[in-house]
Amino acid sequence: MSKEFTTIRQAAKRLGVAHTTAMNHLKHKRFPLHREAPWTEDDMVEWAAWARETLQPNRNDPAHAGRTTEPPRDEQSKDYWLARKYRAQALEQEKKLLDADTVLREIHSAAAEARDIFQQIPHSAQGVLDLDDDQTKQLADLIDAALHAIADRFEQTAEEHGPDAIHG
Repeated sequence: MSKEFTTIRQAAKRLGVAHTTAMNHLKHKRFPLHREAPWTEDDMVEWAAWARETLQPNRNDPAHAGRTTEPPRDEQSKDYWLARKYRAQALEQEKKLLDADTVLREIHSAAAEARDIFQQIPHSAQGVLDLDDDQTKQLADLIDAALHAIADRFEQTAEEHGPDAIHG
């Protein structure tokens, strides 16, 4: 399991910046991540790359003397782009719709199971409620009528909206 950073101080320490700097990053209008903890290690890689590529370098740091804000071409940049690729793939997977035929098969199966359960109620209730055979049959008829009404409503909805409505 990947390490989680649950506070701004933990994230700042991982990034090698002051917690106030990390808080300022979160306020930046182009900050690429969610603004509240927890953050993952992949988030930290993307955060660090974003900060390098987007924000002005520390001009007081001798390592930055004469350099531009162009992102470095090092191993961290590769990590950044890999993290972005994996994040994009994950978002793509989250947005995939369920296959309509599969959903309809599952609904049909669940409805059949529910129908079977409801149809057992009159016979199960006969002894508990001390019903005679005529009362048990009346209860069974009421349940059947309710189940048919539900089935008719599903059928009506399918006819009104057609199969393309599912893909909406």
